[in-house]
Amino acid sequence: SVLARIRLDRGELTDGKPAADEALATLDSLGGIDSGESDVYLAAARAKLGAGEETSGRAVLKRGRDRLRARASRLGEAQRRTFLENVAANVALLALADATLGPESAK
Repeated sequence: SVLARIRLDRGELTDGKPAADEALATLDSLGGIDSGESDVYLAAARAKLGAGEETSGRAVLKRGRDRLRARASRLGEAQRRTFLENVAANVALLALADATLGPESAK
């Protein structure tokens, strides 16, 4: 996902999308990872949306936001706030999901 993010940040959608798709496929095959999961969902969603794949981009955002919220729900209140409000990838994923999908009714 790091390679995908770098390429997407540079505007290199042609090179960034395959890297993002590969990272998402790896994440799916593993069923999740302890660190960097939000980066993968964020890169994949940005790549798909940037390529005009609105439906799949929205689906990745929803899945990423749902996974992030599920992981956060297992934390205590202070840890949850830090996890959702101070981890850059988590903040960015939630912001893009809210902007694209609309804000969640219950956070």
